[in-house]
Amino acid sequence: MKKNILSILYTVCLLFCGQQLWAQGVTTSSLIGTVVDAKGEGVPGATVIAIHEPSGTQYGTATQEDGRFAIQSMRIGGPYKVSVNSVGFKEQVQEEIVLNLGTATNVSFTIAD
Repeated sequence: MKKNILSILYTVCLLFCGQQLWAQGVTTSSLIGTVVDAKGEGVPGATVIAIHEPSGTQYGTATQEDGRFAIQSMRIGGPYKVSVNSVGFKEQVQEEIVLNLGTATNVSFTIAD
């Protein structure tokens, strides 16, 4: 009888401890979006740079064939300055971007030549 009670208590303790650890697992955010030209077509290979202005931390990626991009595991908060560069196009910049815990912020660009 005592063994059954101890087993039940042990199982309940594991469930609650595991739930607490899972709840504290997310500490970052992400940035997603698209880069398109004046015709609305995706720009492949464009460079996307996001700078966390208070710390100077930089994150970067290149767009996929359809112009989509994603930067994962970014510091929460902001403001961020996000810039896009591609050969043959003028640089585009968006500022005052703020990232929230555990969510993806969508930032899209239309770049011109």
